Amino acid sequence: MNYKPIASRLYDELERIIIEKREVELVFHAGSKEADATRNGEEAAEPITLQTRISDVFTRDKQEFIRLPDGQEIRLDRLVRAGSHEFGNESC
Repeated sequence: MNYKPIASRLYDELERIIIEKREVELVFHAGSKEADATRNGEEAAEPITLQTRISDVFTRDKQEFIRLPDGQEIRLDRLVRAGSHEFGNESC
């Protein structure tokens, strides 16, 4: 699945969440299941919801990610919501 950069204001909100060390509800699509479902013409799997903190936001191979305290990495274009901030429809 090709990466779609998120809006810079949403990136700023993620950085603010990290600085404030807030625990937030993250809602996101799992990478491989979503891509497989989309390729097969099926409905994508239900989003995953976690109550967690965000440890880092970073770029690797021209794609942006967040890292959770347990080491899990989530690509930013898979985020649906982080706390009260909706990600689904905004990109650069």
